[in-house]
Amino acid sequence: MNQDRLMVVAAHVGDLVWRCGGTVAKYAAAGLPVKVIILSYGLRGESTSLWKDPTRTWEDAKQRRHAEAEAIVNALGVKEAEYWDLVDYPLSASQELTERLAGSVRAFAPTILLTHDRNRDVMNQDHGLAAELVWQASILAGAAGFRDGQAPVSVTCMFGFEPHMPDMSGFQPDIYIDITDVWNIKQQAMLCNETQKGIIENYVAKAQMRANHFRRMGGRKTCQYAECFSRFYPAFADWLF
Repeated sequence: MNQDRLMVVAAHVGDLVWRCGGTVAKYAAAGLPVKVIILSYGLRGESTSLWKDPTRTWEDAKQRRHAEAEAIVNALGVKEAEYWDLVDYPLSASQELTERLAGSVRAFAPTILLTHDRNRDVMNQDHGLAAELVWQASILAGAAGFRDGQAPVSVTCMFGFEPHMPDMSGFQPDIYIDITDVWNIKQQAMLCNETQKGIIENYVAKAQMRANHFRRMGGRKTCQYAECFSRFYPAFADWLF
């Protein structure tokens, strides 16, 4: 853990805090390098409350969501973040975008990549598209012939977020993370997402439900809040764990 470098790629502003905010806060609080890339502000599909104002402009909505994104990142203690301002619903991958992300992976050299689950998310097509983009970029980042002068970076420690409706999206959790010690940080970060404040209660309940699993199956009776993730690849170790 002392050598870990965590890179998080989220499709939209809210995904960072809803799906992995506690885990990100743990790594940041431990003083480990964390980099966040938010692909889109979610202006089409994740900013419904903003468009209830008929005078709202696209630029005004973007500024509002950018401010919320920065507030979330700061609340989680992340020092390095990029906001790529892609169009959402749907996100559209290209060779240029894949190479851009692969270059970011090489530049940061993460030991852990955290993004959306690779299964189709029935609630949001962007999440599966983002997962595929990150996976393709991670493969390219490890290719020797990609970009002269940059050493290849291989990342096989990749995890996927829990989707909004996991049982309808084929999500299978492979690891649970106890976030009780940083729950207050995640709470403050969730409050920064004012545009989507109506679903905060849902993610509080989800964290409590996952904590119940942690207590019953993980044996940690003190766990009150947890997040869970799927694995892109198997674990490789000297011992079972």
